[in-house]
Amino acid sequence: MPSYLGYIIFTVKKIVTHMHDRRTTKEVLTMKKKAIFTLLASSAALGIIGFSGVALQNTEETAHATAVLAKKNASAFDFGEEVELPSENLAVVLTSSTTTELTQSFTVSLSSEVATLKDNNWGCIYFASDDPEFSTDLPTNPGGTAPEFNGYVYAIKGATSPSDIVIPEVITFGTRARLNITGIGAHIGLDSFTNITSIYIPSSIETIEKNAFAGIDEGVTVNCEATAAKAGWEGSWIESSNVHYGVANPGDRRLPGTIGDKFSNGMSYITGYYGEGDLYQPLVATFDVKNGSKVESQEQVVGLQSENTIYDAIGARVGSNAITIDIDIPLKKGDVVDPATFRLHNIYGIQKDEILPDIEGGAYFAAPALGFKKNLDISDFIKVEPGTASTFAGHTQINIRVTKVDGIYAELKESIYKEFLPMLQRGAASLRYQFFALGYSRYGIAYRSGSETIHQVVPVLSPVDYCLIEGGTVGEVGFIFKDADLGPDFSYQNIEEVTLENFNFKLDIYNNETNAIVNRSALSVRFGKLTLINNTDAPAAFHADLNLAALLTVLIYSALFLGGSAGYYFYAKNKYKNDEFRRMNTKRFLFTAGKNFVGFGILVLFVFFAVGRWGIMNTSVVAYNPLDVFVIVFGVVGLIFLGFAIKNLVVAIKQARKNREALRLKLGEDVVDDGTK
Repeated sequence: MPSYLGYIIFTVKKIVTHMHDRRTTKEVLTMKKKAIFTLLASSAALGIIGFSGVALQNTEETAHATAVLAKKNASAFDFGEEVELPSENLAVVLTSSTTTELTQSFTVSLSSEVATLKDNNWGCIYFASDDPEFSTDLPTNPGGTAPEFNGYVYAIKGATSPSDIVIPEVITFGTRARLNITGIGAHIGLDSFTNITSIYIPSSIETIEKNAFAGIDEGVTVNCEATAAKAGWEGSWIESSNVHYGVANPGDRRLPGTIGDKFSNGMSYITGYYGEGDLYQPLVATFDVKNGSKVESQEQVVGLQSENTIYDAIGARVGSNAITIDIDIPLKKGDVVDPATFRLHNIYGIQKDEILPDIEGGAYFAAPALGFKKNLDISDFIKVEPGTASTFAGHTQINIRVTKVDGIYAELKESIYKEFLPMLQRGAASLRYQFFALGYSRYGIAYRSGSETIHQVVPVLSPVDYCLIEGGTVGEVGFIFKDADLGPDFSYQNIEEVTLENFNFKLDIYNNETNAIVNRSALSVRFGKLTLINNTDAPAAFHADLNLAALLTVLIYSALFLGGSAGYYFYAKNKYKNDEFRRMNTKRFLFTAGKNFVGFGILVLFVFFAVGRWGIMNTSVVAYNPLDVFVIVFGVVGLIFLGFAIKNLVVAIKQARKNREALRLKLGEDVVDDGTK
């Protein structure tokens, strides 16, 4: 009973703000088939509704196999004999860092062929951008304003003859793009700054990472336009004393965006091999984790990025010149991973005759350059309140309350934001918040089974890979999964924790006047793991058992209808016992009452399922919702009954008028005609 009362109270609060529904063509066809089946069965007694959840499960698709995550202990490996992989052979860049309360996630880009900006006087400069929308192949924008992106120097290659290097302030690609160079990564010297006589750093450089100019010779003059080291320049960015501040820029601060050479020497590498025995040499990440004043070195095996294979590889021999790796590092409260200490191990050359790691040639490690501006936390985008759990017909839904956070979009997409700010302010455009790339996401579910905790991972089954957070500042998002995918012991009441894993959070601007997404406005950031519900560390979540609520609704409706019908029967039988037109006919009354019991019961259940669908189990992520079938079936049958009921009411009203007229005429026959009329 508490679950039923809670369902009613909670629904009243939520139903006002949740009135949207999404269905794919496949879902609609599926629901039509189920609707026909249920319509034929609806003539049976309404008491079977209590078992509808079990029956519905047999009409679902075959259960997807539960995903299993298996990792081997990285501490079994010895990296003492490894040597650092030359940057000119394989460029490795940390392109993003994001955190939630559970994970810190890194995206690592490895490339054996990198586009370079080359000039005979300046040498070669390698750059990275933390914006996934940036590309040297952006389309032209005739007559328009070039979109702006932030770029970062992550490597400088020595020249073949004595040269002065001028780091550009801006790289322009005509009307296609404008790349603002605002940072310098760590260890940018590819080959110890050979033949470089001077390096000029413009005032646009706001951040310089640790050991950026490690190994630079005292004979190389480093000139800075800034009058002093900026706050974003790490104290150990350079060890040389040949550094000068307040130096005027010696030349043009803009570098034309003509792509020069492709940075490649034909080398190919295996980045992790997952064979048996000695051939189990997976890619391993090492890093330092800080927690206050405590620093701890940790290791983690990186999973395969390719499917149906036992290795990842890069280079001309394997037909791939780039690979992107996502790494999620579990965090304890207060933990922070130091990206400057990040290393990748077990990188091997490839044997001459076949695609196998060259074990005898030795292993390499890579120290990625930092190619991101700042670490992004999920709280920069949204605040998530503890979720609630609901269940119906073998499905469990988790609802979370989301508060949108302003500011980060204006910071990371400054030019686009400023351009469309007037439209945003007057409501002609909207900044949209959404969970994105859900086709690659998973639910991590922990639940109690007896005295132990079971951990399962299941895919997010959705034909649409995004989920908009609708509403104003605060919105609600519903996630649904099938209980059978988690095993026979699973119950929504035994949930300890549910997380959303491997998802992107996306912001973009939607033009309400043209009904289209603004070009280049998308900002997408990947996160590792987000808590949807936690019944262990947080207060117990609200639970709504719609199976029980449906059964109780039927029982309560039946009791009220039967009690009211019985009371009316005896009342009418006594009141109209001498009225030949309205005298109670028991057989006819029972037939009418039974018909109305079924008909009005269907309408009551339609209202119940509609309220449950848009009030409690309002699934935001497009997926099969078991309530949809019941809403359709009881809605159609209820409307048919309501039509007949209205027709019968009209007929009854007309018949009552005829009866009254007949009675009036009959009474008139008793009056003696005295000839005066």
